[in-house]
This record gives sequence, structure tokens and C-alpha cells, in this order.
Amino acid sequence: MVSKGLVAGVVAVVAASIAGYFLFIKGVAGGLAVTISNPSVAQGANLNYVVSGATPNGQVTVSVTTNTGSVLAFTPNLTALADGTVSATFTVGTNIPTGSNTLNIVDVTTGKSATATFTVS
Repeated sequence: MVSKGLVAGVVAVVAASIAGYFLFIKGVAGGLAVTISNPSVAQGANLNYVVSGATPNGQVTVSVTTNTGSVLAFTPNLTALADGTVSATFTVGTNIPTGSNTLNIVDVTTGKSATATFTVS
């Protein structure tokens, strides 16, 4: 007979091993991601976003591709923290038209990119 404590301990070790495995795979893949906290925004309002998976202490470029095909580059580049994250905000100007637009992030060191769509009203 197996005691409940032993079973719980084994389940916890297996769960920790599985979680560690997935974290390892993500690290190998080097997944750059961007998340927008408020994907529907009015012109003149702030758009908040977080980048993860960037090169630690590395540079990322930021741009917006509008629904008319224009690319608006932001300067200067942003610097990731030691954990590879960047938290940033920008004000949606009238040069970003209403409708669906795309936020583009590129890790300067690796060349990897990530995008997220937001809607301007």
C-alpha cells in the first residue's frame, strides 16, 4: 500500500519536472513575445505593452504598421531588463488611423520578431 503523502510527493515531483521541461523548451526556442494590456484604444490614449523573451539587457526596436501600410518607427530603441522583459507605453497619435493596426517588436541581437494587433477607435 502506498501512503497518501508518498503519492502526493511523487505527483509534485512529476509536475515540477514537467513544468521545468516546458520552461527549458521555451528557453531553447527563444520565443520573443509582446502582449498589449489594452488592445482597444482611442487616439490620444496610451497603449501599454510588455515584451518578454528579449535578449537580457539587449535592444529591441518598436514600430507600428498601420492599416494603410505605413510603418511608423519609434526611436530610440528600448533596452530589455536582465530578465529579457520590457514594459512600455506610447500615446496613440492621429498618425495611427482608426481600425486594426500592428505593433512590431524586433530583438536587435537575435533578429527575432513578435507582433500584436490593436484597434484604434
